Amino acid sequence: MAMNAGDAACTTGLSARVYSYLVADVRNGFSGTMTSAQSDSVKALCYAISRAVVDEIGSVPTGRMDRPVEPVVIDSVEISES
Repeated sequence: MAMNAGDAACTTGLSARVYSYLVADVRNGFSGTMTSAQSDSVKALCYAISRAVVDEIGSVPTGRMDRPVEPVVIDSVEISES
């Protein structure tokens, strides 16, 4: 199954799943209705995260049938401010 980062509007693929997860739970900081600008910013972040994950997984060495030589596992996620 091919990895799909989805689209920048977060309506498909991984970007849609990340966006839905973030805005569905008030513990993630979204306790009310977002403005259009806020929603666009969150969508841009979700899409960037999705692209980075798909690109990183897509860069691992592959063997037969284009499968990764070693299993691809996400052990942890670190979020930092820059």
